Amino acid sequence: MGQTREVMVAIRNQHGNLLLEVNAENLLYADLQGQDLRYAALSGSVLFKANMEGCNLSNADLRTANMGNANLTNAQLNRATLKGAKLEHTCFKGANASQANLSNLHAQQSDWTEANLQKADLSQSNFSGATLKNADLESAEMFEMLLQHADLTGAKLARTKMLKVQGQSACMKEADLEKAELETAQFGWSNFTGANLKGAMLRNAKFISADLSGACLKDASLNGSNFEGANMEGVNLEGATVFQAKLIQANLKGANLKGANLSGSFLNMANLAGANLEKADLQGTNMRGARYDEETVFPVNFKPEQNGLIFNPKPKIAQPGEVSQNPR
Repeated sequence: MGQTREVMVAIRNQHGNLLLEVNAENLLYADLQGQDLRYAALSGSVLFKANMEGCNLSNADLRTANMGNANLTNAQLNRATLKGAKLEHTCFKGANASQANLSNLHAQQSDWTEANLQKADLSQSNFSGATLKNADLESAEMFEMLLQHADLTGAKLARTKMLKVQGQSACMKEADLEKAELETAQFGWSNFTGANLKGAMLRNAKFISADLSGACLKDASLNGSNFEGANMEGVNLEGATVFQAKLIQANLKGANLKGANLSGSFLNMANLAGANLEKADLQGTNMRGARYDEETVFPVNFKPEQNGLIFNPKPKIAQPGEVSQNPR
C-alpha cells in the first residue's frame, strides 16, 4: 500500500521569507495557536475554523481572507490589514487590533469582547449582531458601519467617527461616546441608557424611539436630530445645542435642559414633568401639547399655557390613615 504523502503549506512574509510550514493541504482548520506570524502574507487565504489563539499577526496581510468561525482569542493584530476579510462568527476576545485596517469586513455575529481596536479603521464594515462589550474603540474610524443589533455595552468610543452608521436596535448601554461624531447616524430603537455623550456631535442623527434614560449629553450638538418618541428621562442636556431638533412625544421627565438652545425645535406632546429648562432658549420652539407639572422649571417670564403646554399635576400619594377620595 502506498504511503500517505504529507503536504506542507508554507506561510511567508511579504518579502517571501519562510515564517512557518504547516502539515496540511490548506489552512482550513489549521492549528496556528501561539505562532509568530508577524508580517505574514495571507491575502485571500482560507483559514475557516482555524485555531489562531494567541497568534502574533502584527502587520500581517490578511486581505479578503476567509476566517469565518476561527478562534483569534488574545491574538495580536495591531497594524494588520484585514480589508474585505470574512469574519462571520469569528472570536476576537481580548485581541489587539489597534491601528489595524478592518474596513469592508463581513463580521456579522463576531465576538470582540474587551478587544483593543484603538485608532482602527472599521469603515463600511458589517458588524450586525456582533458583540463588542467593553471593547476599546477610542478614536476609531467607523464611517458607514453596519451595527444593527450589535452589543457595545460599556464600550469605549470616545472621539470615534461614526458618521452615517446604521445602528438600529444596537445596545450602547453605559458606553463612553464623549466627543464622538455621530452625524447622520441612525440608532432608532437602540439602548443608550447611562451612556456618556458629553460634547458629542449628533447633528441630523436619528434616535427614534431610542432609550437614552440617564445619559449625559452635556454640551452636545443635536442640531436637526430626531428623537421622536425617545425615552430621555433624567438625561443631562445642560448647555446642549438642540436647534431645530425633533423631540415629539419624547419623555424628558426630570431632564436637565438648563441653558440648552432649543430654538426652532419641536417638543410637541413631550413629557416635561420635573424637567429643568432654566435659561433655556425657547425662541420659536413648538411645545404644543407638552405636559409639565409643579416641579418643571421654565425660563423667567415664560408662559407655558400661552405656548400650548398642558399642566399635569403630580398624582398625590395617599398617606397612611388617609381615606381614599375615589372609593370603589
